[in-house]
Amino acid sequence: MALIAAGAEPTGVIGVAPRARGFKMVSDLGADYQELGLKPDRLLAIASDADPGQRAIRMGFRRKPSGLIVVGYDFADRDDDHAVSLLTAAKSLGVPQELQSGAELRRARERGCDFVDLVRRIIVDADPLYGEIGVAISTPTTHTLMKDTETLLPGDLFVSDRLLADAPALRSGLLACFSEGAVSSWENGLHLSCWGMLNDRGVTIPESMGVPRKAARLLGRALAHRR
Repeated sequence: MALIAAGAEPTGVIGVAPRARGFKMVSDLGADYQELGLKPDRLLAIASDADPGQRAIRMGFRRKPSGLIVVGYDFADRDDDHAVSLLTAAKSLGVPQELQSGAELRRARERGCDFVDLVRRIIVDADPLYGEIGVAISTPTTHTLMKDTETLLPGDLFVSDRLLADAPALRSGLLACFSEGAVSSWENGLHLSCWGMLNDRGVTIPESMGVPRKAARLLGRALAHRR
């Protein structure tokens, strides 16, 4: 598991539900959702999808400097069409930049870039079609991106080489969209950053450029074309 290889340790607590039980939000599971404290071998068996009766819904890890990290299913607009989220406390990244000193901003950006590097490692291992990194955001599913033209992608984006290869116009469209941000090549795709706290250059794209809506429409069209 890439998260463990990156220095994270399981807390020993995992949230589970019956394998056959569909849901949109975790709260939909009601009494079918349980959080269990388990020994490492049992915990990792469920997390690796090796248990015939239960599936992992959430799992906790600890890693420096991030602290507690929770991996789990994000909200879906229909049963079992979930993005997978990696959640940790924003801490200094959630404080308005104008209220921070230069030293505080540097430390916040270091925290942000460290988390981006952690996400990169996981993405290289899992190889999703796309992903999003930000503060207090929820990544839309493929179904939402394809069907809802008002969907927003306010965070940094990862877009896989697989998706870029299937939709030739997507690369040029995204590069134009993020032309005032920071774009870097990862092992299996592009990281397109719109917020200076999550990139080494410290550059932020002005809200007036409308990147969240433009990026969502570009990605939605590419996903629809792929299907």
